[in-house]
Formats: sequence, C-alpha cells, structure tokens
Amino acid sequence: MADYKGWVHLEDELPRIGSGLRLVEGQVGRKWVRLRSATSPTTSDRSRIHINIWRKILRRTEKRGIPWK
Repeated sequence: MADYKGWVHLEDELPRIGSGLRLVEGQVGRKWVRLRSATSPTTSDRSRIHINIWRKILRRTEKRGIPWK
C-alpha cells in the first residue's frame, strides 16, 4: 500500500471528514483507499472509499489547481 498525505477537494464522498478543501492522510491500496483527516486525527473520522471514487477526487482537485502530490 502506498501512503498519501496532501490536500484534496471533497464534496460529499467522505461525510466523516467533511467537504471542501481538506488535508487528509491515508493508504492507497489496489481496490480501497483508507483515509482520515490529518488536522484532527481521531478514531471517528476514518473512512474507506473505492479507488474509482478516489481517482475522481484527485481529478477534481487537479482541475481546481490544488497541488495534491
């Protein structure tokens, strides 16, 4: 699994983390991405999304000009 930490622009995909510009950290696997908020790391804000949704979030983040890498 690859580790990730960076800014992303979220809509309503991760309700436990929130929406808008968020700093997240997590692990990217083959099928699932496990994320949590980097600003308030509690056990209740962990989420798991499918890799296709993660790629959509990264495309949206790039489109808005936010350097996510």
